[in-house]
Amino acid sequence: MAERSRRTGKIVGVLIAAALVIVALQAGGILDKLLSENAGGPAPATIMEAPAIDREAAGEIALRLGHWTWNSHQAWALANHGKETAPDSLFAKNKIRMGFVRIEDIPVQINALVSFAQGFKAGEANPADGVHFFTIMGDASGWVLNDTNKALKGVDPVFQAEIVGFGGFSAGEDKLMGPPAWKQDPQAARGGLVAGVPADGDWNVMIYWCVQNDVPFNSDKRLYDPGALNFLQTENYIKAAEVYIAGQPVELTFKEDGKDFQGKTVKKGERGFVAITGSVTWTPGDKNIADQRGGLVSIASTREYSEQMPQYIVGLKQWNDRNQSAVIRMLASVFAAADQIKAAAPGLKSGAIQPRAAADVRWTAAGFAQQIFGSEDQEYWYKYFDVVTIADKQGLQVEIGGSAVSNLEENLRYFGLAGGENQGRIMYERFAKLAMQYYPDFMESYAEWSSVFNPVYVQGVKKNYPELIKS
Repeated sequence: MAERSRRTGKIVGVLIAAALVIVALQAGGILDKLLSENAGGPAPATIMEAPAIDREAAGEIALRLGHWTWNSHQAWALANHGKETAPDSLFAKNKIRMGFVRIEDIPVQINALVSFAQGFKAGEANPADGVHFFTIMGDASGWVLNDTNKALKGVDPVFQAEIVGFGGFSAGEDKLMGPPAWKQDPQAARGGLVAGVPADGDWNVMIYWCVQNDVPFNSDKRLYDPGALNFLQTENYIKAAEVYIAGQPVELTFKEDGKDFQGKTVKKGERGFVAITGSVTWTPGDKNIADQRGGLVSIASTREYSEQMPQYIVGLKQWNDRNQSAVIRMLASVFAAADQIKAAAPGLKSGAIQPRAAADVRWTAAGFAQQIFGSEDQEYWYKYFDVVTIADKQGLQVEIGGSAVSNLEENLRYFGLAGGENQGRIMYERFAKLAMQYYPDFMESYAEWSSVFNPVYVQGVKKNYPELIKS
């Protein structure tokens, strides 16, 4: 599998230099009215009410999605029937020709949307360059949307990115891995050294776990703090696993008197070698650790933090405004595919559906996912869609994998559109505040939730596809 990084190049130097202070997190505020567009540019005013669309009269449109190799995309794959839109697929029935572009680097994702925006600015109704949408983990959406909007303003001052919905969740695969002792007593993590990508979704899992368990965290790469959990920056989540697997200690300057990896005392200000004792990663990084070295278990993951990481769909607001029918039809296709995958679960559990048989939609979706990902095989994506417990190389029981697909009802609930709390806003603000608190030089502020999420499209699916309402 190709290596990937879920953070901008700009973030690296800034994040490392910042010292973290664990703070109590509170999510507050209410959902404001949608911001209206400024005059000028190619965008009409934002439509506040979900439009009615004529599904039969709609013309066919070609769309492109920049995606990760992330099992939560299985509904997308099923809706298209693989890499190319099949005539009998859900996308085809909704007059969408969907193209998938594997982009596993956030700066490249942003550049792809900027290329699309440049074509739109030049007068192209449906630009041929770039992507119409890209997917991103919800807990990082604050700084990702911040950087995307800065880039889009270079094309047109009124251009901005928006979230239109989500097609799935991380449901266990994104995690902090550490020794079993950390699971039994979080304070045992003090003095540990975790490898990973700063501000990645897995990093967010670790930070939130530290906050909840009062574990001090040190992000200063220049120093090793024996009284805190320390962090070693890697290029991507695969490297985060590889450096642990290699087992090579890292030389660091000690912030306070402490012990090196051999148990020898190192004085404050002196340099000593420290073992890497943890990793923040996701599948297949977790499986690589289990298979190749072992010794780590899941300390915290998106299985416990189940609302943290929706697979947000981000697009250009001004293009979306002009093509609301297409956006609604796209979401309806993904939600309908999610319903099909979910419908197989009871039958698989009861034995009424045989695993990997023709009636197993989960198996079919995994095969289509393998086609759009272009890596591993159908069995791999099928098996690790669920959390699977395996024995690692040292005999420890380790949880691997875990993703979910999401339908219309889950979108309505998560965004507070069916009553109840707006979890989307809560998670957005929680992790945006983390970024501001820890990295003020990188992220001085974040946009209001009401300006980054547009409920028109999820509401539009509800209005125009009543068959997707199950209760």
